[in-house]
Amino acid sequence: MTRKKICIRCTAFFAGLLLCLLAVSYVVAPKGNGEHSGFIYRDAKGIIAEKENTVDVVFLGDSEVYASISPMQLWEEQGFTSYDCSTGGQLLFDTLELLNTALENQHPKLVVLEANATFRKFSIGEIAYNKAGEYLAVFRYHDRWKWMKLSELFGPRDFNWTSEMKGFRLNLDTKAASQKDHMKASDKLKDMPKKNAWYIEAIKKKCEENQIQFMILSTPSRQNWNMKKHNTIAAMAEEWGVPYVDLNLKEKELGVDWQTDTKDKGDHLNYFGAQKVTSYLGKYLKETYDLPDHRGDAEYDSWDKCLRKYHEQIDVLTAKLK
Repeated sequence: MTRKKICIRCTAFFAGLLLCLLAVSYVVAPKGNGEHSGFIYRDAKGIIAEKENTVDVVFLGDSEVYASISPMQLWEEQGFTSYDCSTGGQLLFDTLELLNTALENQHPKLVVLEANATFRKFSIGEIAYNKAGEYLAVFRYHDRWKWMKLSELFGPRDFNWTSEMKGFRLNLDTKAASQKDHMKASDKLKDMPKKNAWYIEAIKKKCEENQIQFMILSTPSRQNWNMKKHNTIAAMAEEWGVPYVDLNLKEKELGVDWQTDTKDKGDHLNYFGAQKVTSYLGKYLKETYDLPDHRGDAEYDSWDKCLRKYHEQIDVLTAKLK
């Protein structure tokens, strides 16, 4: 067999394979982002259903974000809009993808990257698989056929669901943390993989390209944060000219009590700790970035409706504690 025929057969094979993957991807890809759609990162990507250009601040990062920052409280106290584009165990290529998703219909004034995920390791293979999943849904939804309905295959696309808490996850559980000081003075640095640094810079550049202000934040966590990590992020932020706020160094100002304000022994904050962090952060962001106050604006009535439901859920959970 000639080399030319081999090339033709190989090309035909891969073209056929691609067509099959495209066909299967069309079948298994969710046609919406509702409760039973199977849509991945549903809460984090709920921002796609927010009214165009109505979100002032986008928070990126892992579970430390959705446990610590309440957009509804920021709305109630400061009047600016925000959304937690956060997922558990988030990897930085997911972070960049979530930012790109947010920018499809939003032009926020500020993007805030929570730093805990910046040290989480990932492989080139994971990057490649994730990238393939962006274009071929079969890589992300290969087992969705187990519960999907036939009507979904031919139904209209409907991505109109958004999180009423704007990505925040309300949790009133309490499991006290140890009294060990997690921020002991040190001048050492925590090693960061080059891939991670590349993605952080890519996020920063994406913000610059879209004329969006960018800052890095560390929310309080006794189990996940320390001075070595702080020093690495602080040095990086200084080199790039990016603001960095580490709330682990401001526990007294925040009033965080690790006996009552954590749901899992200092790994994440609970609602009571999130209240304190959100209140402090809201004032800081409002003063530093001159964010607008939309309260009373009819265009943002939906946020007042979400706020009422937010308080209703808090009341229900609080009643269970009594």
